[in-house]
This record gives sequence, structure tokens and C-alpha cells, in this order.
Amino acid sequence: MENIHSIKINSLDIPTNVFFSPINPGYCVNGILSKEFKDFFIERSGLDIGICYIGNVSLLTNWSSNINTAVFSQNKSVCWSALASEIKKNGSYAGIQLAWKPEAIKMQKEFVTGDVLGQLVYFRQFYDSFDQFDQVSTLFSESISQAFQDGFQVIQLHAAHGYGLSLLLSREVSRCENPRETKGARLIRQIVDKLLKREGILDIRISLYEGINDGSDEWAYKTRLFEFFQECGFNLISLSNGFYNIDKNMIYPVKQDRTAILKEAETLAGTYQDMFWNVAGNMEFVLQSRKAFPPNLTFSLGRQLLSDPKTILKIRQHRESEINKCSGCNKCHYYSYGLLGIQKCELEII
Repeated sequence: MENIHSIKINSLDIPTNVFFSPINPGYCVNGILSKEFKDFFIERSGLDIGICYIGNVSLLTNWSSNINTAVFSQNKSVCWSALASEIKKNGSYAGIQLAWKPEAIKMQKEFVTGDVLGQLVYFRQFYDSFDQFDQVSTLFSESISQAFQDGFQVIQLHAAHGYGLSLLLSREVSRCENPRETKGARLIRQIVDKLLKREGILDIRISLYEGINDGSDEWAYKTRLFEFFQECGFNLISLSNGFYNIDKNMIYPVKQDRTAILKEAETLAGTYQDMFWNVAGNMEFVLQSRKAFPPNLTFSLGRQLLSDPKTILKIRQHRESEINKCSGCNKCHYYSYGLLGIQKCELEII
């Protein structure tokens, strides 16, 4: 039984339901794309990867998560168009994740905070003072429209991991029991209402569990939030976990956590069958199991495609023994280690 197959989302025929996760590899200077940056994504397109996402692209320089982040507004359309074209030429759909890290929020380098309550106070101060709805919504909507014009067929809004949208949507940060009443919901409405033209796939990434509390009360809140996203016209909801300033291990689960949030993703895909869902977190092990899943559930791989870009191809060809497995060397976590970009993997010996 094969669980890797083609899918159709909003009239787009996507070759497989397995995607390259939105990853920020670094390598940029002043937000400008380098050859190394472009080659990184071109190398991980095609090869039975349905969508290749350019990860964590900041809308403005002062909204970047770190100094080596790509900035959408710093690069000309011809540059983005060329990269999208190369990805499509290889056989994947070109995706781009647009992100907003507010200037007021500083991303910590430590993997786990020693002060969750202190971080929560910090987040709430940002939430309570935020009033830049028109500026932020205009930049998002204009960038989404421009990205579609530049040849990207899939646009993902980064609303996970403690970035601006995720903080404004969070129950713990907003103290709102109804997600539709949050400042984040108001901002999302403004973004989608301002879009000049809807085409391709509109995707949004959200942290199912944020790590601020034990997560026991997040499920009901998030399902109501997902219904809101569906009403706003999103075609795909991408599930992740964690906030950077709380616990990065939730964002990047270790090998033992192979099926983190997989059961939740299956439940959502089965319940909301007219919406497509994506789940990440060591999904290569799940794909190798060849277990059947709902047809509207898709999968993302990150670190494993750093160590072996041909992983999906090898799984489909039953060549699992040839896969260069992720060794867990953590050289992809360049920001936490004070480096300028993702380092070469130390491959696991098999």
C-alpha cells in the first residue's frame, strides 16, 4: 500500500502529497538572495516533492527573524520569478512562506526558556499594544499578490512558532476564548479582504500546541480557529507545534517523537474533508510505513531532506536502505549556534 500519491488542490494538480517544509537556510546578506540560497531550494525541488517551499521570507528587513533571512521586498520580481521558475522546471510547485517577526519580539537562541511566565508577559505586552492593522495587512496582501505574479503557486502565511500572526491568534496571549475575537482574526480578515486576485493555493501554518501550558485546552480553541481559516478562503492548513521563545524542541521534534500530532492531523483531515491539511515532524518514518491516510492529508519533511534530498524518491522506489538518514547533528540549527546558515549535515552511517 502506498501513502504517497498525487493530489488536486484548488485546480492545481500536485505530483505528490509530500512537501519540502518551509525552511530558512540563512545565506542572505541584507535580505538579498545569494546563489547558495537559491541552489539550496533548487536542489530540493523535483525528486517527487509536490511543493517546495521557500521558508520564512520576511516582508521587510526590520521584520526578519535574523540577519541572514531573505526579505521579499529587498529582491526584485525577476529574482523571485527566476527561482520559482527553476523549482517548477524541476517538477515541484513553487511555494513561499511569508513571515512577520515584529520588531518588539526578539527570538531567543536558547532551545528552552527558563521563564515561561516571563515570556507570556512579554507576548501579552506586544498583543495589548498592537494597533498597526492597516500597515501589516497591506504589506501581507500586496506581498501575497506579488508572489503569485512572480510565479509562486502556493503562498503560506507564517502564523506559527511565536511570529507576529501566531501571537495575535493565541488564546493564551490574547486571553480571548473565541478566536474570532482576537486581534489576529481581525488582521487575517483584512489581509484576505485586500487580496487583489485569488489564485493558486493559500496556505497558513499554525502551532497546534504552543508549549505555554500543558495544551489540554488548546484543541477546542484551535478547531474553531481552523473553521475561521476555512471561511477566510484558505485551501490548506499546515500544522506545527511550539513557540521559539518557549521550547524549540516542540518545533523540531527528536527522532523518538516520530508521530507528534499525526493522530490530531488524521482526525482533522477526517472531520474537515473539504479542506487540505499538512503535518510535519519526522514524517519520513510514517511514509515508510505505507499506512493509509485520509486523501486530504499531506506531509512535510524538513531535516531529512537536508541530509538526503532524494528521500521521497527512494521511498517510492522501495530503496529505503539507500536513504542517507538524518543523524541529529543539529547543524541545521545555525541561529541557535551563532552561525550564518545551515551547515553541511553529518550523515548517519548506515
